[in-house]
This record gives sequence, structure tokens and C-alpha cells, in this order.
Amino acid sequence: MTTVDALLTLFETPAQAGRRAMERRAQRYGRVIRVLSGNSALRDPWPPPQQIREGERVAISIAPTPAAREAFAQWLIEAGRHGPSTWSLAPSAPQAAGLHPLWCIAAARLALPLTVRVEARHDLLSIRLAQIALGFGADTFSGPLDDDRKLPLAGITRPSEATPRGLATLIEQAGFEPRMESPA
Repeated sequence: MTTVDALLTLFETPAQAGRRAMERRAQRYGRVIRVLSGNSALRDPWPPPQQIREGERVAISIAPTPAAREAFAQWLIEAGRHGPSTWSLAPSAPQAAGLHPLWCIAAARLALPLTVRVEARHDLLSIRLAQIALGFGADTFSGPLDDDRKLPLAGITRPSEATPRGLATLIEQAGFEPRMESPA
């Protein structure tokens, strides 16, 4: 069982946090990363776990302070105990915060049941940090998607990372298998 103290200790050892979260994610999802378009609005304050609905996508922002990390760890433990069995969490930070957002992803993967999806939202984290978050236990790469477009006359896909093909390439470059899905 994961405790608040165990989650907080992992902030000081990011490599261990990533490794443990990856191992846990692999238990259910293997190397498959879901690509999901669209998103939910950031929730502030964080919803009480008992009020989260089955299938709901919850996005929250965690300030990069020790007090906020502790509050988030406690919220995760409660959400694991009293939240629904299937829902999705997209943690982020309100500003650039070093390893903090990656710790939030890893902590969510370690504290929540494997039936709860952990999203790396490229619109909240940045596309590169979302790609790195896959190595910290995220099982879903999400955010708004642009349409794949062709260059005139050449008929080749226009380079853009926020397209289905662009995100699939980023996921493949990180060593995973992308799976396109539509929001439920």
C-alpha cells in the first residue's frame, strides 16, 4: 500500500519514482499508450474523490510547493480509496516547475488503482514534458489535436507534433506503441 510519506520521498529520487511508476503502469497497459483528443477543464478546488463520477476526466493543477505536494499525496490516497473504479486524472503545475509535474504523474500512477488512467496532457505540460511523462507512468497522451494536413502538391503530411500522426511519432520515439482512441 502506498502512503503519503512514501509518495513524498519519491520526489527526492526522480529516477526511482519513474522506474516504479513505469513498472506499475506496465502491469496493466504494457507498452501501449492511448492517444486521446480533447480534454476537461482544470478543476479548482480539486474535487472530493467521492464526487468524481465513473468515466470522468479530471484535470487538476498542483503548485510546486512542499505543502501542495503533501496535499496532493493525501488527495491521491483518498481518491484511491473512495473514488470510482474507472476515471482519468491529468495532473499538471500552474507554472514551469522542474521535476514537480513528473513527480505528480508518478505519484498518481503509484497511488491510484490501475483502472484509473493517468493522462499526460500536452497542452498543460508542454508536448516535450508530456512525452517524458510517459516514462513516469502516464498511460494516456492527451490534449487538443490538430488535423493532419498535407503540403500542397507533395502530398506528404505537414510536420506538426499536435496531430495524431505527430503524437504517434513522439510516443514511438519514447519506445511505446500508440493507440488512437476517441473520448468516451
